[in-house]
Amino acid sequence: RSMTVHVSAAAGGLSATQVSAKRTGVPVPAGGWVLPLEVRAGSCVDGATYLGEGKSASGQYNPRLDLQKPPAADFQPYVYASLAKPGAPGPLALDLRAPGANQVWTLAVRTNQTGARVTVRWPDLTQVPNDLRPVLEDPATGQKIYMRTTSSYEFTARGAERILNIS
Repeated sequence: RSMTVHVSAAAGGLSATQVSAKRTGVPVPAGGWVLPLEVRAGSCVDGATYLGEGKSASGQYNPRLDLQKPPAADFQPYVYASLAKPGAPGPLALDLRAPGANQVWTLAVRTNQTGARVTVRWPDLTQVPNDLRPVLEDPATGQKIYMRTTSSYEFTARGAERILNIS
């Protein structure tokens, strides 16, 4: 059947209210955990980026466990976060790794709102085991953030993709 889709420019790309979901909608893998990330720029929010560990996961892309991310709706204001993994056919919304030391996830953040404050949040660390010490690093500034004592990281969008590492 035919359908009409109306897109309002007033709503902003990937925008949402201040209400955060209590559940991620991403199943926790056997013997593992999932960490949701939320990225905001202006009124735009990307709340569909997750990293984690699971016993059946690996360091390479696995189409049964890792989830590809659709492209950004870049015809209006947007913010877009994705994860990169060896062998993945493109950006990922979910990157699961095998449990182990020295895991590093690469988070790429893009927005067309140059000059806007971009906030990367990790609103729920409850699934991450207490013996793990997640750290966010911004190679552009050399800054390292211990994620257990800080709930977010901010930077100013400069028009280029910003790469952050989470270990």
